[in-house]
Amino acid sequence: MLRLVHGLTANDIERRQNKINASEASAIVGSSPFLNKGDIYEFKNTPLSPAPPSEAMKWGQRLEMPLLDYTEERLGEFLGDPNLRITRQGIRRSHRNGCMACTLDAKIRDRNEAIEAKTHAVLHGRVDWDAWGSEEWTDAIPQHVLDQVLAQQAVCPELVRTWVVLWAGRSTPSMYCVERANHLDRIAHIERECCDFWNNHILPGIPPAEIPQLGTVKRDMRPRLPDNIVTLQNESVERSKSLAAQITALERQKREVDAAIRRDMSGAMYGITPLGHRVTISNHNRKGYTVEPTTVSRMEIKLAS
Repeated sequence: MLRLVHGLTANDIERRQNKINASEASAIVGSSPFLNKGDIYEFKNTPLSPAPPSEAMKWGQRLEMPLLDYTEERLGEFLGDPNLRITRQGIRRSHRNGCMACTLDAKIRDRNEAIEAKTHAVLHGRVDWDAWGSEEWTDAIPQHVLDQVLAQQAVCPELVRTWVVLWAGRSTPSMYCVERANHLDRIAHIERECCDFWNNHILPGIPPAEIPQLGTVKRDMRPRLPDNIVTLQNESVERSKSLAAQITALERQKREVDAAIRRDMSGAMYGITPLGHRVTISNHNRKGYTVEPTTVSRMEIKLAS
């Protein structure tokens, strides 16, 4: 089934389907309120066709340059640099791991700093200000926006900080700052999760457990059903979806429990419980053409017989 995607050109679609874009990283790490891994998998494996942008997208595009002009002026004042200039040269980048990419909104000329411009609720005044910090120049921004910025910093290792400017419905733009040095662990986590998702799902064509949400793409066409369609039992399909959701929840719980075990081990490589259950942590070298060579630790649990 061919699906229409609003606001992207054919080149945009091809580039995004061949890489995990920074705006998709939050779905990979589970912080996006809109998309999940299933959506990203579907986006990479579904024939897509460009369509005109929505009205909200059009306003976002119209306001981007004025917002960047404002940001240039405001940052020049804040940093005490009247010659500060913003450029859009070199904003499209690819990670050397082969599976991540990003398109920055802008960069600051002669400084290893980027700009992320957000135009939110442009057509109305309804804004969830609880998701954004009231104090400017901090990194108190929504987690999914933070993960997008950190994914950009992963792709662009020279970036030391990103200035995030929010222009939200009928308000003066607010300025935030994400310092790379404060989020090194999260950047590494995003890189690992994106590489693992690419290697374990996109390359072999294995769908993740998460069920895609309806907001993956704008569906302007009714699906054309094949002639050889068969009737399935509702119970089986519903059970499959239910089990997939349970698997996702259990995987999340297992990660949390495993993390607690690692904390209890306090860096030790071996552990044993009063009942004789044994836990072993070992280091392994992970190499591959899509990821940088690195050492990862694996935990093995053996229950007492």
